[in-house]
Amino acid sequence: MSESKIKQGDIVDYHSVIGGEITSYEHRVESVFVSSSGSPVAFISRKSGYVSVDALTVGISEFHPLCRDTQKELMDRIKIIQALKLGGKGEVYAVEEIIKIKEAIQTLTECEKMRRKRLKADAGEEC
Repeated sequence: MSESKIKQGDIVDYHSVIGGEITSYEHRVESVFVSSSGSPVAFISRKSGYVSVDALTVGISEFHPLCRDTQKELMDRIKIIQALKLGGKGEVYAVEEIIKIKEAIQTLTECEKMRRKRLKADAGEEC
């Protein structure tokens, strides 16, 4: 990804293997610059040191409000399950939350497909 696609303040997803699956979500770009080797790099939140901008993609939450809301809902539901587990509440509640999580994951999968299609179109590739 070229330096111009990523800018300070963007919300991005990080890929530990360039072109691979997303490793972590919703990092804020703190700064973008060209390294001494001439490669565009960025400092992002929750990572020490800089990373190649090629390891970053526009975050799902930046792509579409439904994706952002669903991603937040998914994280909230995971926290609920963790709290139920820690609190020793019945498994029935956890099963209900898992069903809701499955629905959220299906929505996020569709969001990711839309985002990848959009990125390919932006890059001039066939969809």
